[in-house]
Amino acid sequence: MALFNKTTNETAQTASPRPTPASVPNPMQLNMVGPGATFEGVLRTKSDTIINGKVIGKIFVEGRLVVNPEGFVEGEVNATNADIAGKITGDVNCDERLSLKSGGRVDGNISTKKLSVEDGASFTGKCSMTIVEAPTSETPTFPASTDHKPGASKERFAAAPGVGMNKVR
Repeated sequence: MALFNKTTNETAQTASPRPTPASVPNPMQLNMVGPGATFEGVLRTKSDTIINGKVIGKIFVEGRLVVNPEGFVEGEVNATNADIAGKITGDVNCDERLSLKSGGRVDGNISTKKLSVEDGASFTGKCSMTIVEAPTSETPTFPASTDHKPGASKERFAAAPGVGMNKVR
């Protein structure tokens, strides 16, 4: 009850300053393009986003992007993670993981570290997966050839392209 006994000036002086919404992303915030809604332009957000409507333009999400079955995106998508159950026409770039859910479709190129594709999902385009690994000091070793004929390995690669490669011995 002490709060109510203080004057307005005393309360204002003891309260800690609140951060501005633009300066600190709220992990509990959820952005949504609802069913029947159309967004045109550039969508930038620092929190999770759900698309149930239509987005025409570029999307930049620092968090998880979810395109539900009724969602449609026409344009470039950039997200930390994405779950696609709707349709995207454009390139998709994920920093970590892209999950194509059943019924999800991407018509464009995909770039991600990890890709998960469920039965019933599809994409048309090229997929580029980059894995960043810590450098090792060890040199990789390769198993010794099991073919003990002298010169056999050289003979196999010395033939003209397409000649002698499918020879049955």
